[in-house]
Amino acid sequence: MGKKPQIFAIDDDQFYLDEIQMEIEPYADYRLFLGPNDFEQQVRPEDLKKVDLILVDYDYGTGTAVKSQIADYIRKDLRFEGKLVLCSLHEHFMKDEERIRQEYDAVLHKRDLCWERLERLLG
Repeated sequence: MGKKPQIFAIDDDQFYLDEIQMEIEPYADYRLFLGPNDFEQQVRPEDLKKVDLILVDYDYGTGTAVKSQIADYIRKDLRFEGKLVLCSLHEHFMKDEERIRQEYDAVLHKRDLCWERLERLLG
């Protein structure tokens, strides 16, 4: 068996972090972060060198992933080169859609979260 992929997930709702963990635990190594502040406090550029995919929640209690510019922080400041996937309950993002297309490799609806979909995104 090959190396397990490394996945990080950022969500401000523990329920969804638990859901993500249940889906990926048998298949991937992972770290979960309770919101963007937790991620920013714990992660350094060297931590991301072996990370294959980062799931980022769109809607936080204090704003959105686009408004907080977390994708820009992850890509530029932390120099992450893997897949960056926006994970959301939203179907449409109105004024944010263009920026999301530019900043993220894919958008995954939370109800569609399963290992098979993540595996395709990794491929």
